[in-house]
Amino acid sequence: VLILEGTIALHLAKLFSNTRSHRWYVTMDEGRRKSRVLKEYALRGKDNQEAEQIYAQRLIDEMPYLQADQAIATHLIDLELNEAESI
Repeated sequence: VLILEGTIALHLAKLFSNTRSHRWYVTMDEGRRKSRVLKEYALRGKDNQEAEQIYAQRLIDEMPYLQADQAIATHLIDLELNEAESI
């Protein structure tokens, strides 16, 4: 059993595409996600301007991978609906 978690997890799952695996994609409302990200950076000592800059850069760096990798997920979890479904 190998569990990968984080932004890059589904991207790495492509390496194991010939094995039987479950690939989960977790989604939520972007406004709520942004609020959680900014709150996390505040806990790390960043002021609001720094946190906003980091968030904006993360969108540029991570979003293309996340959107592409959603297509290879076998399950989708929507945190707004609190449910999971198989794709």
